[in-house]
Amino acid sequence: MAVGPCVLALVLAGAANAAPAPDPWSALLGSGLLTLQDTRTLKPGRVSLGLTIDNRDRDPLGLDIVDGAFAVRVGLASWAEAYGHVVLNRSVAVPDELVNPPPPLDQIVPPGTSAPSRPWYSLYSPSPYVDDSGRIRFGAGHPGDALLGVKARVFGPRGARPGLATAVEVRFPLARNLRDLQAGAGTGGTDLRVGAIAEWRPGRWSLVAATGFLRPGEPAYADRRIETRGGSIVVTEEPLLLPYRWDVGLGARRELKPWLAAVGEATTVFETGRRTTVLDRARPVDLMIGLQFRHRSLQMTAALRDHRNALPAVNVRASPLAGLVDVTDVTMDALAEYLRQVGLPAAEEHLRPRAHRLLVPPPVDMPFPDGSRVIPDEYRITSEHQLGFTLIWAVTF
Repeated sequence: MAVGPCVLALVLAGAANAAPAPDPWSALLGSGLLTLQDTRTLKPGRVSLGLTIDNRDRDPLGLDIVDGAFAVRVGLASWAEAYGHVVLNRSVAVPDELVNPPPPLDQIVPPGTSAPSRPWYSLYSPSPYVDDSGRIRFGAGHPGDALLGVKARVFGPRGARPGLATAVEVRFPLARNLRDLQAGAGTGGTDLRVGAIAEWRPGRWSLVAATGFLRPGEPAYADRRIETRGGSIVVTEEPLLLPYRWDVGLGARRELKPWLAAVGEATTVFETGRRTTVLDRARPVDLMIGLQFRHRSLQMTAALRDHRNALPAVNVRASPLAGLVDVTDVTMDALAEYLRQVGLPAAEEHLRPRAHRLLVPPPVDMPFPDGSRVIPDEYRITSEHQLGFTLIWAVTF
């Protein structure tokens, strides 16, 4: 009996019965760990649909942000995949009333006074307009933003040599109206990010190092100064310049079983470049640990996030706007009458709906209109709720 044909038949039968290679794990964006991508990509023609919930805390305002998003991955080639992410619900909790009104700021400067120079406020760069006006109950929040990206693997890992992949992403707003932006929807501009990923796979481990550079788009609203010159009202737009963002992350996955893996990450973001001077800049550092589980085409991920490098909550600092008057809650009729009396007739025509309004006290001694709030000499740093979580559900077909 011929041995060769029999061996060949056994090999072919074994190959036919062998289980197909599992799909790569789903991260918040594309294939990867938790927030970091790895160098794996979906096979051509494979599609993964997912739901994600991401809860994180951010300073300097002590924000508690919860995103509910729809995610998708599509295999384009053996070395490339496309991915998308749409934040359908974003809820942002602000612990306390902001002492220094956030942007966009309408500054009202009566005759005989001058506006203070920046910095005027604190802000979180990805959501610079956020205030305490948004709904904070998850499921009743506002839209966030959307992202489209492509990841391409240059080569895979081999021995001590890491695999290498690159990614290009475009993030764009789902809303540009001020109401949604104040609830944390984003900047109102379109951001571009270019990233690089290195991955080592010693045994059952996957070790990832990733970085990316983000160029923010022009934010939707500038600050505004309203004053008189030569007896006429003059309106000056003062643009809000957001920093470039350089993110860096290290992560590891350990396969415990073919269907279970433990995952950990450490990530941070550096802000750089020319930008508007603001108060109390804070660089987030996130430590995450979680588990990834799969059963056939279903994948699930659960992870805890510890937000480090938070600003000390006990710090009390001098306000650069001390003595100025927040007139955001003053009715338009009352404010128009007050401005007429201090020498700014018709200035109310240049005030924007929902913008925060800041009045430089006039030299005349007269009571402020009802609803005014004099900004105190000091404000306290607010930093709370340092633990967050990430949940990911995905099905691939």
